[in-house]
Amino acid sequence: MPFTDTAMQLIDHDAIASPPFPPHGGRRFTGCLPMNQILQVGDFLVSANGLFFATLAGDGTFRVYRGIDTDEEQGVLWCSRKAGERGRYFALVQSDGNFCIYQGSDLAHNCGWHWGTQMTAQGQQFYAAMQDDGNFSIRAGTGPDDSRGVVWATSVTDHVLSIEEVLHIEYDFANACVLRTSPASQYSEVVTNHTATPSAHTLAGAIAITETSSWTNTPAATLGPDVEYRHGVPGVSGDDFILSDEPVDYVANCAVTRQTAWAFDTPYNVPPHASMRAAIALTYSTVSVPYVLVGQLRFESGARVVGAIQGNYLGTNAHSLTASFTPHDPSPNMGKRILRPLRPLSGMVAYQR
Repeated sequence: MPFTDTAMQLIDHDAIASPPFPPHGGRRFTGCLPMNQILQVGDFLVSANGLFFATLAGDGTFRVYRGIDTDEEQGVLWCSRKAGERGRYFALVQSDGNFCIYQGSDLAHNCGWHWGTQMTAQGQQFYAAMQDDGNFSIRAGTGPDDSRGVVWATSVTDHVLSIEEVLHIEYDFANACVLRTSPASQYSEVVTNHTATPSAHTLAGAIAITETSSWTNTPAATLGPDVEYRHGVPGVSGDDFILSDEPVDYVANCAVTRQTAWAFDTPYNVPPHASMRAAIALTYSTVSVPYVLVGQLRFESGARVVGAIQGNYLGTNAHSLTASFTPHDPSPNMGKRILRPLRPLSGMVAYQR
């Protein structure tokens, strides 16, 4: 399906880690709208999972959408269906539990009632909730942690079934963490020099590296049968989070294992009448990184829209390949140990699922 310009702008936006992002300077509220908080034309109220959002249109209609784009043909899930002349409108949850839309820019410039739920309730606090299933509701209480029952709701829901195309995966390194770091010895050799002059040697060979990647989507949407997406994956290099240069096949709610051959070739000298232990080691790190996947989603209703699915990446990668050279004797002096960081030479990569 062709993607609208607005959708592509949202995909390219710096704030892609929490789409949709309101165009034209609108504000974004996540999950709930507190009582008496003004929602203006162009503002978004987004579900916590990022799959649905509600917004007030310039004709005074209040709409709930699937996905991230108001221009999506199949995006509208629910609409208040009362349109007026295009202009300024605002909406709010009133202190009686009624959710109303008024003409004008705010309470100080109220030009008259336009639409409302016409449902009131006993209580002192109310809020609007954009739920993870697409249902928009007015509830008693101060927020999701203090919900005291439904006053009014659209009662229209939908659920994601599958991902039909992956456009982009944005990893949130600001909230990434290293779960485990394990040094691993890979190869060693002992060379003895029986002569009276230093002898030159080369530590050369290749080691097999096994790395894993897994993605868990929330909700657990499956991947369409013909969907392919390959891109770099998160990992650790030294003290930094990186994306791998080598692309990896994305699999939904599953893990992939890949095997790489790392070659090494570094010279070293052994002093006269001495033995030297030469060794190769590296470090395995396991990382956890939140992500947002933007792609074409297929919903239970049959609708297909560009939307965003949240998830978490868990992967183990190898890094910090190092050669060490240590005098080899019954009581080695570790103070004489020489460490030399190495850059892996290119090798063959094999993927296994």
